[in-house]
Amino acid sequence: MSPNPESYWASFVSSYRKLHNLTQEDLAARLNVSQQTVSRWEAGQQVPDATSQAVLKQVLGEADFGSKKLLIERVRQSSGCNLLLNSNAVVVAASSAVASAINRDSSREIEGLHLDELLPLPRPGTVEMAARAGLFDGRLMSISFTC
Repeated sequence: MSPNPESYWASFVSSYRKLHNLTQEDLAARLNVSQQTVSRWEAGQQVPDATSQAVLKQVLGEADFGSKKLLIERVRQSSGCNLLLNSNAVVVAASSAVASAINRDSSREIEGLHLDELLPLPRPGTVEMAARAGLFDGRLMSISFTC
């Protein structure tokens, strides 16, 4: 299931802006829109129209849509329980909700740990099950757990 357009654009615009240390006003000037428009996009109150989406992709660069840095930042800033793992089940990025769920002060404390080290109870075979399901080879995008 894909995210709704409002949350996708809100997350993308906000993450890009923060990743590049831009204010809403700075980004608005680059895109030739008002600061209020950028604010509405980030709040998920408005989706950029087709023309604005094309300009966003051109100005911000197609490469940023899939860049590792942007993905890591999106996971860190997400409000839900999200982890980004590498192919060895080591945490690359984590949201603060995950940190709270396992009684850690910061999501940065989790980064670099193996998934088995994060599970609140010993759950033998969890990583192996995820690997068999295709989580680490690109056949499966995510596994949902409740925090």
